[in-house]
Amino acid sequence: MSSGIVRVMSSACLVRIKLGLVMLLATTTLAAAQADVGLAAILQQGEKLIQTGHLAEAQQLYEKALKRFSGDFRLQSELGMVFFQENDWPHAIEHLRAGLSGKPKSVDLLFYLSYAYFASSETKLARETIAKAAVLDPKDARVCQKYGEYLTMPGDKDEEGLPWLLKARNLNPSLQRIDFEIGAAQFAMQDYQAAAENLEAAQKREPEDGHIAFLRGESWAGMGQWDKARDAYDFALAHGSSDALTYYGLGKALRASGDPADSIEPLQKALALQPALNEAHLQLGKAYRDLGKINEAEHENAVFVTIKDRTPRAVPKEGIDQKQSWDDLKRLLEAGKEQEALDYLSHLSGRGQVNFPNLSYVLGVEYFRMGRNEDAKRWLLKARAETPTAAVIPAHLGLVQLATGDFTGAEELFQSGLRLDPADQLSLAGLGELKYLQQRWAEAIENLEKSKTSDPYALLMLADSYFQMGNSDQAMITVQVARGFGAGDKALLELLDRLLAAHKQ
Repeated sequence: MSSGIVRVMSSACLVRIKLGLVMLLATTTLAAAQADVGLAAILQQGEKLIQTGHLAEAQQLYEKALKRFSGDFRLQSELGMVFFQENDWPHAIEHLRAGLSGKPKSVDLLFYLSYAYFASSETKLARETIAKAAVLDPKDARVCQKYGEYLTMPGDKDEEGLPWLLKARNLNPSLQRIDFEIGAAQFAMQDYQAAAENLEAAQKREPEDGHIAFLRGESWAGMGQWDKARDAYDFALAHGSSDALTYYGLGKALRASGDPADSIEPLQKALALQPALNEAHLQLGKAYRDLGKINEAEHENAVFVTIKDRTPRAVPKEGIDQKQSWDDLKRLLEAGKEQEALDYLSHLSGRGQVNFPNLSYVLGVEYFRMGRNEDAKRWLLKARAETPTAAVIPAHLGLVQLATGDFTGAEELFQSGLRLDPADQLSLAGLGELKYLQQRWAEAIENLEKSKTSDPYALLMLADSYFQMGNSDQAMITVQVARGFGAGDKALLELLDRLLAAHKQ
């Protein structure tokens, strides 16, 4: 075959190949266009469902569409927003993050994702996410406000958040709650004058908000302007902020402004609502002294001193930041899912939410709280082997032994905890409870007082021990302190009433 024929045939092949490619590209383009039209229609339909409040139908529509358009970031974003509006934060987070994978610079998605994190108590992730939005659009007022809000949460650095809040107000003075948030941040920084000014502005916007009025009162009190503080507290009480702290603030302001007699009632109301509000005992004692009621003053001062240095018993419930997390752990143990419970604790620990010697200890204590002493002992022994220097672990083992009636074993464990840490609260309190059960009243008093415990049941034992030793005055003070720390515990309050009846008080 001549080279000319080869060239002709090759040219013909090339033509066919080119035609084939054109047809293939045309078919692909048509299919893609049809898919886009289909997806656009779904997104449009979903938007209409959301606008008319049919969130469940929109959710079903998007979930079905994702089976057809797997992983499409637009569908993920919209589905995430549906879950957001339903306050289903875990699913909102899941799908908003998936949406961001296709549009990582979306300020809107970052804004809503940060809110979902915050609503899920993932404060650190909320701050990190809103910070990305602030970098992308530093002139978005709502982003600046939310970033400032997250930076001024209790325990954080208010001085870092305040500039963002001020910037947000400069960008949009009509932002909801912005004056209040600025005032609250300034109050936390003890800039009381600036706080009062911004809180006054916030009150004008929301004249029925008692909490704003309460914080105004706190700001005036911080400057020693007691008349203005009193008026603000009165306003707060008249507008729904009728909690213990507001009554306490009013009582303190009344006494400081020269009305000790009028301060008695609000201070007593504060203590009725929150019996362990120790500063109210202090102010009440001062008011009684101002009025020449020395016995009443000395009693309130004694209660104040008794409460002052007492701290809650160290149990894992206080070491896991969120109540929901604790409830989830308990459900796993009740279902016999120990490994899943450990994995869950490990997850919380990785987020800095578990602050105890080791995870085995947390499981052991929860089993003890559930009344499952053998399981508690098994995990606490494991915990002790993992962290042999932690005094709290043998102390809790001692409580398990005490619950099973093994007094000798319990005392050995409490003493073991004290050898590791002579000031360990749980070891001292446990030893005090043991001595109480043995009716060794003086030793029970010695150890329970040394422990500085605020556990109301331990305080009940302490009160009874004082009664048994003939010290009725200190017993009555201890009963009052126990009522304070055990407020709301009906079983405890009934036991305290029975104790007083038994000793004819």
